[in-house]
Amino acid sequence: MLVLLLLVSTLAAEEDAATFQAWLKFYAAAAAQYEIEAQDGGGDFHPLKLQPTPILQYTNPERGLQQHGASFVWTRNGRPLCIGSIWTVIPPEDPQHRWVSNELHSLATGPLRSKHAPRVSKRGPVPQWETERPGIVWTAVPDAPEPAATASLRLVQMRRIAEQYTARLTSQVANERPGDLRLLPKPLYRYPADVEGALDGGLFAFVQGTDPEVLLLLEAEKRSDGPRWRIAFARFTNATATVQRDGQTVWECGKTELYVGHNPHFIFLRIQPVEPMSP
Repeated sequence: MLVLLLLVSTLAAEEDAATFQAWLKFYAAAAAQYEIEAQDGGGDFHPLKLQPTPILQYTNPERGLQQHGASFVWTRNGRPLCIGSIWTVIPPEDPQHRWVSNELHSLATGPLRSKHAPRVSKRGPVPQWETERPGIVWTAVPDAPEPAATASLRLVQMRRIAEQYTARLTSQVANERPGDLRLLPKPLYRYPADVEGALDGGLFAFVQGTDPEVLLLLEAEKRSDGPRWRIAFARFTNATATVQRDGQTVWECGKTELYVGHNPHFIFLRIQPVEPMSP
C-alpha cells in the first residue's frame, strides 16, 4: 500500500496547498516520461510499471533553496525495482525560476535501462540510463523472527527490524549537511499480497527533513525451508553515508558520480528552468 505524506505546511510561504498540488502533477508527468525496463533471468528486458501516485511528497528546509519534490516507484509484478525522485529548487542566482532535477536508483539485482525524451542539464545532454551493476545486495537479517502469519503482524515485524538500524550522512555535498537521518515509521511502499517469491515486503526511508537519503528494503523471501526476512540498502543522496546496527557499520557508500548513465544511482541536476506555478 502506498503511503502518501502531505507536507504542505513546510512549504515556502509563497506556495500554498493548491500550488503544491499543481507541482505534484508536474512531478508525476515528469516521472511518467521515463520508460524503465528490467532484465529477466533469460536476458530479455521487460517494461516496469510506474505506480502513478507518489510514494512520498517531501521538502528539505535544512538544505534551503525552497526545495520540494516527489518520489515514485516502478514495479514488476508488485515488487519495487526502481525508485525515482523529481524535485525543484530556487537557486539564489535565478530567483525567478524553479530548476528541475531527476534522480533514479535501481532496486534490482539485475540490469535496468531507461528511455526518455532528449533533455539537457547544466552539464550537457542527459544520457539514457543503463546499469552495469546490481542496485541492491540482499543479506539475511540477523536474529530475525520467522515472518508472522498475518500482514498486520508482519508490518509490525518490519518496523521493529528497521528500527534496529541507524543511518547518517558522513560528508557534506553542496547544501547537504552531514548528520543523523530520521527513519520514517511507515514504509513508503508495501508489497501487494501476490508478489512472486515473497510473502511480504516494504521500502523504508531515512530522511533529512522529509527528503529520503538512504533506503532500507525488507522482504520476507519465500524459501523451501519457510519464509525468511532479508534486507538491502540503497543510497538516495550525493553524499557519503553509513548504516549501523548495534554500533557496527553494515552498509556504506561513497560520494556518488553525478551525470553518469551506467551507475545504479543516476542523478542529473538542473535539467530545466520552470516558471513559478499557479494552481
